[in-house]
Amino acid sequence: MINLDKFGMGGVAVIKKITYLLSAAFVLTCLSGCGSKMTGSEENAAVSETAIEVSEERADKEYSFCNEKYLYYTDSDDDSEFLVEHDRETGEKRRIAVGEDLEEVCYADNEWVYFYKLGATEEGDLALGQVWRMQVGGGKHLQEKTGKLVIEDDIGPAREKKIWCDGKYIVYICDGKYRQYNIARKKYETSTEMAKLSEQNDFFCIRALCGGYAVVDRGNCCEMVLKRLDSDQVTVLVDPSQTFEPFLTTKEDFYWMEGESDCIWRFRLVEGKKEKLIARSEIESLLKESGLLKKCGYVEKHTVSVSDLFFRDSRLYIEAAIQGYGDISCENRVVLSVKPANSATLKVEEELTKCLHNPTENQKVFKKIVGKGTEEEKIFESRGRCVAMTEELCIMYLENTEKKKNMYACYEFRTDRFRFLTKRDKEWWVQYYDYENNFPDREARWYLEGLSVTVPNNYDRE
Repeated sequence: MINLDKFGMGGVAVIKKITYLLSAAFVLTCLSGCGSKMTGSEENAAVSETAIEVSEERADKEYSFCNEKYLYYTDSDDDSEFLVEHDRETGEKRRIAVGEDLEEVCYADNEWVYFYKLGATEEGDLALGQVWRMQVGGGKHLQEKTGKLVIEDDIGPAREKKIWCDGKYIVYICDGKYRQYNIARKKYETSTEMAKLSEQNDFFCIRALCGGYAVVDRGNCCEMVLKRLDSDQVTVLVDPSQTFEPFLTTKEDFYWMEGESDCIWRFRLVEGKKEKLIARSEIESLLKESGLLKKCGYVEKHTVSVSDLFFRDSRLYIEAAIQGYGDISCENRVVLSVKPANSATLKVEEELTKCLHNPTENQKVFKKIVGKGTEEEKIFESRGRCVAMTEELCIMYLENTEKKKNMYACYEFRTDRFRFLTKRDKEWWVQYYDYENNFPDREARWYLEGLSVTVPNNYDRE
């Protein structure tokens, strides 16, 4: 059985030669000091001054916010809105004014940076969506005078992640129809198969671009569709009788939890093959063997659900939620991982599970706000959840019991270090690692309230 209250002190990181573009000094400034490991109440330990090893194998092309030299994101002041060009080696920032109504960066590589703005209609309403691009001059700075409008359509605000770009194509949903623009050919491409599907039901939104495919959510009829970008090939992955949350995309695979079949599935993008990966029953069996799925004294029966999926180091990471409902409800979150090629390798990720663990002395029944004017008595064995994962780091949203607030935190895999993130970290570091362009809006009230259901307090609702 795993003793979650015993979390020993971490060792000293081994400093290796960093051949990646980031200098050791910059890494120390922006990523350094994942504090000592937690020992019960020592979860908010002081920051260490040990440098963090940076992977030489990290591929820049996986991250849509950056090229080899710069990170790009948005900023604004009272007078204007800007693209920020942030030098990843020196930390220098340069702001480029791009006019009003800048929404987000869509994509960046060594030649171009694409960004999304709103344009006014003849009636003056901000409804037209505009994708612009600006040239990166010879791997140097953005060339301010090279900004050009690429497309304009009646798309509206970029909520729901409506605009996607991979440097070759721009894809989005407009009036329930799938739209695909070929940047090199400077023209929209029609799809007979997608047109047929949209006649039956409107498309809802694009959920991801991966491996040359657009992942399209049909929403109303709960279908997940894969559209190959360079052809008219369309694959319906999840039919209307199934649910498909959560899901995960990588360059080669698409993973999802299929509710009715109680299994995690994988679709191999290259081979075009769908295969069953791991059953919920296998997850439950491992949790029982590890002593993590047990009677708690409050409810007779617990359910296990898959709350999120991540991928790193050739392993699929699974965040499982263990929940029980009664007069007093209970909740716990556990992280497992498996090698997709071999379900027998399923194991509990002890360090990440310890990071999520709510110290025993803080596990108390309280009235949790679960909706407008709605409360329920609840107890939490975990203090939050995982949010994102990279080769080096796991980003979490957790209760900081010392500061009595909920904060983003990180666990560094290569050094086994944990710490809470500061405002300076989130200024660029969180955005850099979120290649799906989701994090810049994650301080919004609606998102924090969504995360707040997983923390043992009501801080985000007060």
